[in-house]
Amino acid sequence: MALAIRIAFVAICSVPSLQAQSQVWIVDDAAGPGVDFVGLQAGIDGASDGDILLVKSGVYPGFHVLGKGLTITGDTSALIAISSGSSVRGLGPAQHVVLQRLGLLQGPHASATVLAAEGLVIKNCAGSVWIGDLEVAGGNGTLGTFSNPGIAHGSFGIAIENASAVVLESVVVRGGHGADLEDEDVSHFPGSGASAARAQGATLVAHACQFRGGDGGHNLDTDPAPGGAGGHGLHVLVGSAHVAGSLLAGGKGGFGGDEGGFGGGCGGGGNGGDGLRIEGPAASASTLDLSASGGTPGGGGLGGCSPGSPGLPIRVVAGGSHVPLAGPSIDLALPSPLREGEPAHVGFAAAAGWHGWIAYSATPAAVELPGWIGVLVLAPPAVLVPLGVLPAGGSSSIPFTPGELGAGIESVLLRAQVVALDPATLQVTLGAPSALVLLDAGL
Repeated sequence: MALAIRIAFVAICSVPSLQAQSQVWIVDDAAGPGVDFVGLQAGIDGASDGDILLVKSGVYPGFHVLGKGLTITGDTSALIAISSGSSVRGLGPAQHVVLQRLGLLQGPHASATVLAAEGLVIKNCAGSVWIGDLEVAGGNGTLGTFSNPGIAHGSFGIAIENASAVVLESVVVRGGHGADLEDEDVSHFPGSGASAARAQGATLVAHACQFRGGDGGHNLDTDPAPGGAGGHGLHVLVGSAHVAGSLLAGGKGGFGGDEGGFGGGCGGGGNGGDGLRIEGPAASASTLDLSASGGTPGGGGLGGCSPGSPGLPIRVVAGGSHVPLAGPSIDLALPSPLREGEPAHVGFAAAAGWHGWIAYSATPAAVELPGWIGVLVLAPPAVLVPLGVLPAGGSSSIPFTPGELGAGIESVLLRAQVVALDPATLQVTLGAPSALVLLDAGL
C-alpha cells in the first residue's frame, strides 16, 4: 500500500493538470537568513496570486487577504498565534485561499477603544476558502465603567457571508463570551454570548471540528435585569452546511439579577444556546455522526424569577431544513506541509471492513452527488489511490514518503479527500478533506 501511495505522488508530480506549482515565501516575525517577509501582512501584500506563504513561529497581528488567492501555512512544528481579527474577502471564482497550522486566530476583546471582533471573517468570496488544523476565537464583551465604557456582547469566532465554498477540517471555533453586569457598569444588561460560527449565504463543509458558543454574561449587580443568552455552536442562515464527525455545543445562559432585598423585582435567567441552529426557509444542513448539545440556562434572580430555557442540540426554525445522515464519519489524517523525502503516514478511519481510497486534485469544488453521503470538495481531474480494507479497529495508518517534485518545482499544492465504501450496502461516503503542501527539500 505504501508503494501505491508513492507511485501516486510520482504520477501527481508528473501530470501538469494535477500540479498547482507555486512560489514559496518565508515569513517570520523577525528578520533573519532566508526570511523573505517580516510580518504576515507584509507577506500577503507582497505575494502574487497562487503563491504560498510558509510561516515560522511567532506572534503576528491579524491579517487581511483581499482579492488574492494564497496558501498560508505554518511550517512543521511552528508555534504561531494571531493576536487580532483576520479576514478573507473579495475572492474571484478562480482565486482560492488555504489557511492551515496557524495556531490561534484570536479576535480582539472589547475595551473602551476597541469593539469585540470576530476571529475570522470570510465575505464575498466566489472562490473557495479551506481552513485546517487551527483554532479561531471571537472576542469577549466588556461593560467597563462610566469612565471606561465598552461593548457587552461577545463576537463570532468565524463569520461567513456570501461565500461559495468554505471547507473546515480539524478546526476548533469558539464564540466570545458576554460581559457580566457589575456595580458601576454603564449598561443595564449583561452581554450575550456569540455563536462560534455563523454562516449566511454560504456553502459550508466541516469535518472533525468543534463549535462552542460563548456563554452569556451574569447579572451580578443589585439590578433586576435578566442574564445574557448563550451563543449557538453553529448558526446557519441562508445557504447549506454539511457537518460530519464534529462537536457542536451551545453556550450557557447567564444568571438573572435582583434588587438584593431592596425590592423592585428580579430578572430571569438567560437562555442557553443551541448546538446547531438552522434558521430560515433558505437554510439547510445535513449532519453525520455528531456530538451536539444545547447550553444550560441561567438561573433566575431571587424573588421568584424563572430560569432561562435550555438550548437544543439541533434546532430548526422559520422553515429551515435538517437531514440527519446514518453511518460513521470518515476521517483522514494527512500531515502538511511535507518536504521531498520526508517520511510520513496517512491515517484513515471509518468502520471495520470498509474499503477506502484517497483522492487528490489541484482544484476545489463543492458538489453533492446523488446517492452518495457527503459533499465532494474536489474537481476533476483527480488521482484515486486505494487505502485498502480497514481492520477490526476501524482505522489504519499507512507509511509513505513523497518523491521528488521535479526540476524547477519549488512546491505543489494538492487537495485531498477520503472516500469510503460499505461493502454490505455499497453505500459510498465522502469523508474528510485535507490540503497538502509539498515542498522542495531545500526549503
